[in-house]
This record gives sequence, structure tokens and C-alpha cells, in this order.
Amino acid sequence: MRFVRAFLDWIASFWKSSPPQTTAPDAGAPPSRAHAYRTVVQYGPVHWVNSQAEANRLLSGGAIVMVKGTSGAKWLLMNCPDHCGEVRRISLSEAIPPAWKFRAEADGTISLFPSVHLTSGCRVHFVLRHSKAYVI
Repeated sequence: MRFVRAFLDWIASFWKSSPPQTTAPDAGAPPSRAHAYRTVVQYGPVHWVNSQAEANRLLSGGAIVMVKGTSGAKWLLMNCPDHCGEVRRISLSEAIPPAWKFRAEADGTISLFPSVHLTSGCRVHFVLRHSKAYVI
């Protein structure tokens, strides 16, 4: 019994010695894993265009470009948040799988659902909330 009590006291000492959290979490970050992200990349303004050709010239400024289709948004284009130099083309059309859902936020930013896990190129996995990419 003495061994169990000593073990529990030892565990409790770690609990008591850990410093309190002094920084507020990022309000836009997904709350459950806000501490586990490798990188956070803030993108510039969101531009809406009619073709991917128009989109390419806007990407150099760190913007997110939404390409319109006949029935709403068709593509989301952005520079890779892993800084590998690739342009990420993310389908928003159910006719072109896999497709993601997006939400245009009230502040003019974009959020994607679910997370983006790309298995080609640099194999980046990220969450896009309020035009911020949280690289996992």
C-alpha cells in the first residue's frame, strides 16, 4: 500500500510542477488540436475569378483564389502552406471527387471542411479556417 501511495504522490508532483498556460489559444484555430500544428500560414485576400488562367496571376500575392463554376464555386487555388512551391488545386465540385465543402466567413475569409490531406507532392496535411492554414 505504501508503494501505491508513493507512486501517486510522485505523479501528483508532476501535475503541481507544470507551469500554467500563459498564452491564449488562437481563436480561429480548431480547438481540439491547436497545440499540435507544425506551421500556421495566414493567407491574404480571397479573390473570385471565372477561370484558372485568371487565378494563376493572383496567387503570387499569397491570396486564396476561388474559381467559379456554373453552379457555384468549382476550385480553390492556393500556394502550398508547406512552402514547397506548388499550387494546391482543391476541388469544391461534387462532380470532381474528392471534393471539399467550403464556408465563406462573414469577415471575407474562407474555411474548408474536412481537413486537406494530400498524398502527392510534399504530402501536406492541413486545416484551413478563416484563411489560415494549420499544417499538421
